[in-house]
Amino acid sequence: MSDAEQTWPVLGHEQVTRFLKQSVLRGTIAHAYLFVGPERIGKETVARFFVGELLFNGSANNTQLEQVTQGSHPDVVWLQREHSERGALKSSITIEQIRELTKRLSLHSFSGGYKIAVVPDAQLMTIEAAHALLKTLEEPKGKTVFILLVTSVTALPATVASRCQIVTFSPVSSDVICDELVQRGVSKASAKTITALAGGRPGAALHYVEQAEALQQYRESVLEFLQLPNQDIASRFMVVKNLVTGFDTPRALEVVSVWQRCWRDVLLAAFGLLDGLSHPFAAAQISNLAARYTVAELLRAYQQLRVAKVHLRANVNPKLVLENICLTL
Repeated sequence: MSDAEQTWPVLGHEQVTRFLKQSVLRGTIAHAYLFVGPERIGKETVARFFVGELLFNGSANNTQLEQVTQGSHPDVVWLQREHSERGALKSSITIEQIRELTKRLSLHSFSGGYKIAVVPDAQLMTIEAAHALLKTLEEPKGKTVFILLVTSVTALPATVASRCQIVTFSPVSSDVICDELVQRGVSKASAKTITALAGGRPGAALHYVEQAEALQQYRESVLEFLQLPNQDIASRFMVVKNLVTGFDTPRALEVVSVWQRCWRDVLLAAFGLLDGLSHPFAAAQISNLAARYTVAELLRAYQQLRVAKVHLRANVNPKLVLENICLTL
């Protein structure tokens, strides 16, 4: 098998991995990449193997790959959000972090090859941080590669996104995810349920397998949302208060994503497409909601959820955004 035909041990995303491997073989490496896709869909996994390909010519072992992601390789900056004094992750990536990143990339390569920066959750950069990064992207130096991981192209300023090679991560086939879970010892019935909940995101499916508590919490969050339309406004606002504390935009985005997947199910039920539900365990509640609204009302609510994400990425107060959604249900 040729180098171009060899694949990385990644679940799904064959076209993406093939494109990146061929870019390395042909020497057509872009100065900056924008990996776009939902959380836990596999962006970080692919980024890890792509960095390994760039640094070790495709022969990286597990120890070397761990050095890449843990920040112990001198030619790689794998940027992580900082923690507050209380130990919680901060809600944004600061300009100071970006300045430190660009400073490290300006140093000579330890191995004489590429200097690489990987920025997970790049959509959480402050405006000042994004502008600081833009200056570096506008003046690329030598063999430097940026890999920005985002949930949406529009989550970044257009000036930053336009200077990147966009790589889109699409949902992975349910059969592929389900088969992988079965091979890992998950029963067929449980694998099907987890696959449906994951919504084409391999990382989410594996997370639910490894963390049974996370799976239970997700189920509870789905049922909690489906009960919102049955509650008065005060009760809905209390739910929001319990879900998001402070200016926690990442948490609010996570909540809206769950609500969006739930409302998609309600839309499917309205058209009688119950076999396509992501949350079959809540089919009864979903069907009841679908019967309460007209299709036009369901579509308006779904659009409101999409707009909510735009507002959150624009740093609108998370609590107010979620409360506004509650008012539209």
